[in-house]
Amino acid sequence: KVPLVGVVGNGLTNWPGDTETAAGNKDSATTISLEQNHTHYVMLDTKYDRRAVQRMRFECAKALIDHGGQNTGIPVVAIVVNGQEDELEEILLCVRRGFPVAIVRGTGGVADRIASQIDNPELDDNIPDEKIMEIVKEGILEVIDLKEIEGVVIRDLVKRLFGGGGVTGENLNLQLAWEMRAVYRANHSSLYWQAIAFRDIVLVLGVIITTMVCIQPLLALSGSVVDIYQVIVIVLPILVSVLVAIDSRFAFGSKAKILESAGESVESEIYVFRTGMGSYLTTALDKKNDLLAEKVKTIRMNVMGTSVAEGSLTQTAADQIKDRNYIVNDLDNGLSKMAPEDYIQWRLIKLMKKYERDAYHQN
Repeated sequence: KVPLVGVVGNGLTNWPGDTETAAGNKDSATTISLEQNHTHYVMLDTKYDRRAVQRMRFECAKALIDHGGQNTGIPVVAIVVNGQEDELEEILLCVRRGFPVAIVRGTGGVADRIASQIDNPELDDNIPDEKIMEIVKEGILEVIDLKEIEGVVIRDLVKRLFGGGGVTGENLNLQLAWEMRAVYRANHSSLYWQAIAFRDIVLVLGVIITTMVCIQPLLALSGSVVDIYQVIVIVLPILVSVLVAIDSRFAFGSKAKILESAGESVESEIYVFRTGMGSYLTTALDKKNDLLAEKVKTIRMNVMGTSVAEGSLTQTAADQIKDRNYIVNDLDNGLSKMAPEDYIQWRLIKLMKKYERDAYHQN
């Protein structure tokens, strides 16, 4: 479990689930519960001294990276989400200490103010806020769009910020590609079955409505039964219209196709990289990983430019493939270089069987 240290004022917090008493404060109405996902807390004997809490945060960070005068090699990064003037002061302190700062654009507040200045191609000394000017000109900054936030993006972000520090493994970009492919495939499957469900429900309801209208004259209905029957005949078409509108708005089918195509593109790039063919054939050995990262990033950005970006992609599949160490099957570990005969066995034959199944189901 990753250690997560929180620094808080003792009089402003209470223990998770405790709504009656706070840590050192009986007035629970003015307190907030401690975040349960933190592994450690530093409790300061103060209530409203924000600067004391701020100073202690930086002291803790300093202690982690410089223990007993020895650099521990532990990476530190600040992540800015929204934020007000007080957070601007903390960002400036991070910059002065040389900490990398990740700015999440699209969250508003200070984050968007800093991002807008970074995006300005004609940046000069006329930035209105002196603090933001120093942050933009002196800081190690990385801007990431809110809509891009995925597990694989965050890991890639950390790698860029630290130059590899804290992220190990020569196959990192290949691992990220496998994770992205798994995420796209899993979300494609989910959206595909949602599209199928909507289609089948609309078809069944259409058959029911048609049947009810056709047999109504043949039924010996009377009294309130007739009224109920007619209400059902009126309501069902409205329900069908609502379902069609929902399917049209969320475009489950088209999103599924986009993700299927993206997953296939990522997988294709993975195998081209592993065989060293295509554009990798003429790329220097020390640049091949960077080329793979750029290719995968292009695929991801193309996906984020579609309607898929309107929703969020579940990351469970990425965790699952990490848990099995990216192993594809008993013969393929998913990460090693591939000889031509391996490519035929693990890629081409697999694709051939897939297309045979697809052709069989279509017939």
